[in-house]
Amino acid sequence: MPVSLIALELVLDEIHSQRKVHLLEWQLSDSKRSDRLRTGCKVPDADGDNLLSLCIVHPSWTPIARHALGRILVLSDISLQSATSAISSPTFGLWTREVYLSFSRDYDEKEGLHDFIEQILARTPHILTFSLQTASSNLYSIDACVTSLLPSIHKLSQLRTLRLCSDIVHTLNDGNGVEDIMECPSLFEALAKMPDFDTLVLRGFFPCYKLVNDVRLEKNSENNYYWKMDLEMDPDPYILAGIIAESYPLTGKIYSLAELIRSIGNTPTEMAYAYVITAGNCMHFAIFNLNADRQQFVLNAAHVWDFMEYDAIDIRPPDFPCKKWCYDLVSLKISGTYSTTKTLSPFPSLKVLITSLKTYAQTADAMQDDLSGIISSLPSTLEVLDLGITWASPKKVPQGMSDELDNLFASLINSRCPNLKAFYLDLFCGPVLRPLGGLVRSCEERRIPLKIQYMGSDLAVRYGQWNAELDRSLLLENHV
Repeated sequence: MPVSLIALELVLDEIHSQRKVHLLEWQLSDSKRSDRLRTGCKVPDADGDNLLSLCIVHPSWTPIARHALGRILVLSDISLQSATSAISSPTFGLWTREVYLSFSRDYDEKEGLHDFIEQILARTPHILTFSLQTASSNLYSIDACVTSLLPSIHKLSQLRTLRLCSDIVHTLNDGNGVEDIMECPSLFEALAKMPDFDTLVLRGFFPCYKLVNDVRLEKNSENNYYWKMDLEMDPDPYILAGIIAESYPLTGKIYSLAELIRSIGNTPTEMAYAYVITAGNCMHFAIFNLNADRQQFVLNAAHVWDFMEYDAIDIRPPDFPCKKWCYDLVSLKISGTYSTTKTLSPFPSLKVLITSLKTYAQTADAMQDDLSGIISSLPSTLEVLDLGITWASPKKVPQGMSDELDNLFASLINSRCPNLKAFYLDLFCGPVLRPLGGLVRSCEERRIPLKIQYMGSDLAVRYGQWNAELDRSLLLENHV
């Protein structure tokens, strides 16, 4: 009995929906970043292959299946040959709604490739989602791609979502410095002409509308801003923390986006005697969404990666103001110190928190104070908590303090986070903290799955109904 076209359309819609999910998972997965760097950014598109197979099952299926396939245009490690084919392909056209572009680490096609991409996008003017993925640091680095593609993106007047993702991650000890804050006014000017634009996703790329041009500041090869050493005056922390300028003449919702990015870029996470590192330098991943009621952009999810590798002397005065831009955060991954968490808090809307925090406390009492500060910063809204804590220089813990710390963790369960549904505690603070019986009992009483990784132990200890699904919940990309 032949398959009805109505049934076929239902099957095609289901495959298309799965395809959207799988492509997004691949692009946002930080856990697969090393694979993309090693094996390339070829976009896995098994669902697209299935749709292509359905195109040749029967002539009556061909136009319907081809239309479903053409709703998403995947240009994986695009070459001049594949670009030429896409330009003339009947699969793509006015019905295409999403585009995925990817460039691998060693990609070295001629720069003229962008002209072919522009011709492809001219055939697909109704794009709603544009996704760029690159692992290149040369001709097709994220900033080079954005600069080259902006004239084409500028013409996508119906665009709602823009994802700009680089798999190149810089750290202070790899010689590449921290994430650069790139001045890119043309990006914001293009977004301002898209009336329905509502989502910006960034990874390994942090653009701003305008940088401050202050002769007292300079940027070195590691992307840090420094106070010029030949000046006959002490560094001014207020000037060091003002590297991004106001976003005029932008207006409306894109002005709110640019100003939110400005607030992030001007929030110091480190400020030593002559240099500053800001949350913009540390913003490894971010999702900005439009709040429809307020008609303003908010930060919905983020991975802040503070690169501090020693306890620097902070020159900020006690009353130094910090912009508070974490109020709308729902999912946060943070790698840094207690001071980083203190700078960014409060997080009144946070539901998922994944941390890797280090304390440089010189005494056990100071370490306990840091832990207490971390726990007191946790919001009552939390549902999933991955709390990783490392004591950089463990000291002898006085007898009885282990019980105090156990009670501190138990208070997190008993009163601090009443909505908690899963708790993973990764401790590198010394074996004295075992076995945390109070914490275990509190989780058992509230039936909260608990997983603890103790210092010196290869295997984590699981309590309650901890399972593989909860392990997956500890990945930020599963909450965006």
